[in-house]
Amino acid sequence: MSVMTKLQFENISDREKTRTFAADTFGISEKDAPNLDALADCLSEVTEETAVKVGREALIQICKDDYAYRFLRVLSAAADENPHLHLLITR
Repeated sequence: MSVMTKLQFENISDREKTRTFAADTFGISEKDAPNLDALADCLSEVTEETAVKVGREALIQICKDDYAYRFLRVLSAAADENPHLHLLITR
């Protein structure tokens, strides 16, 4: 893997933090992905091997928050479609 990052609830608890996470992890700017639908399109174009690890505690917090959960669903769907993007659920 070229990029390995750990996803924390605090990184995606609102739109601004999610944009920062997307920029830092995937190099996706706010201009390119102003919303989750556009982010999904951008994630489908990631060509660098990228793994995002989500721990159990973070997953529990994410599932309780509407925006964070929607981001995780977008990320999961992108990982299903893009062979360069990997979502790893850890303990």
